[in-house]
Amino acid sequence: MTGFSGSTGTIAMVIVQIPMMALGVILIDKSGRQPLLLVFAVGTCLGCLLVGLSFFLQDLQTWTKTTPILALVGVLIFLVILEIPSFIIKIIAMKAYGWLK
Repeated sequence: MTGFSGSTGTIAMVIVQIPMMALGVILIDKSGRQPLLLVFAVGTCLGCLLVGLSFFLQDLQTWTKTTPILALVGVLIFLVILEIPSFIIKIIAMKAYGWLK
């Protein structure tokens, strides 16, 4: 539907997601949970907005070469931003229960 194969999207997601998780762990120690969760909420909205915009532009048949890239970037932003807070919450829970030192 967006012009990319499934394997291209999967590879791009893994390449982006692994470093972002490490960055999230580093940022949680520096800035705290509340500012990060606010940034992640805004980032999730941005990812959804990009995907919606790409499909809207595809429906209008404008920017036909850009819409697949816009959709892929929107999905990657959404998935990465959505994964980081859940990963951080798991790390916090593991530290609280003493499973992670």
